[in-house]
Amino acid sequence: MMSDEPNDSSRRASRLQPVEPRTIEPFFRSDQVTEQSLYWLPVSGFPLSWRERHWLLTFVTRLRNLLTSGNDWKLGTFLQAKALTRENTDLFLARKLDYTPFSGIALRPGTGMPAAPSNDAVRKEIEDNAYNVDVSQWMPDFCYWLLTGDDEEQRFNFLGTGHMSFLFTAPDKTATTPPKLFAPRILRTHPAMKDGKLEQQMKITEAMQRPFMKRSKELFGSGIRDHHAYDGIPFVFPMLTSADLIAALPKDLAQWFELFGAYFTESPADKGCLLAVADPEFDEPLSDLLKQMRDEGEVYS
Repeated sequence: MMSDEPNDSSRRASRLQPVEPRTIEPFFRSDQVTEQSLYWLPVSGFPLSWRERHWLLTFVTRLRNLLTSGNDWKLGTFLQAKALTRENTDLFLARKLDYTPFSGIALRPGTGMPAAPSNDAVRKEIEDNAYNVDVSQWMPDFCYWLLTGDDEEQRFNFLGTGHMSFLFTAPDKTATTPPKLFAPRILRTHPAMKDGKLEQQMKITEAMQRPFMKRSKELFGSGIRDHHAYDGIPFVFPMLTSADLIAALPKDLAQWFELFGAYFTESPADKGCLLAVADPEFDEPLSDLLKQMRDEGEVYS
């Protein structure tokens, strides 16, 4: 007589659940960069739509938590001056003391300063645009490194313009370990250092000790090395596109990813955002991060 009770093997089989295949959607991975991981996120355009911007704000915060957890990587937030439009310049100026913007320039690898315009070019610009002459086309891409302040607030205020980028940098392991910063009591108790001002100054000093500034000029400032302004430029932010990363020689990529472990940028040239990570096996943690977002109702559209 057959029993209606399921045997052990059928009970085990009934508990098996289909495993969701790993996916990195909505990102696409480049198969042309193999020693690192390079991803592209398409966008509808810049400025970002509300839905894309909302999703991206959540994603960058989770990416920051993932990449800085358990190591001494530091998030560096960079904002090109071109992001400051009539709508948000006042906001930037109002938050300037909190964000401590430190000015350098942004360059694509191997490029130099823009050439001075000819008299004919200036005349044509004036004739075509009258009282709305755009002089920014003849200026370098000035870039602000936001040394202090709430990085989530900074992203909320400026992400989505097409001009915000993030580097995850690590201290130079070959350099002599800098002394731990210590402020004497007279400085800690000074009225000018109340309301978090001392902590802000300590963060600025710590950032200045990192190798990013000098090394960024060596790696990405070759095109301006003979320019009279070179010595006065504190840093060069690498304004990378997917074409730059794909075309770069392996030795150059290796040097770039010694400067930063991960790179995330809004890239109008790519009609999307780029994520580049030194780890060639980053698909797994990225997939887990994106699955967690989907499970919590964060859908990219």
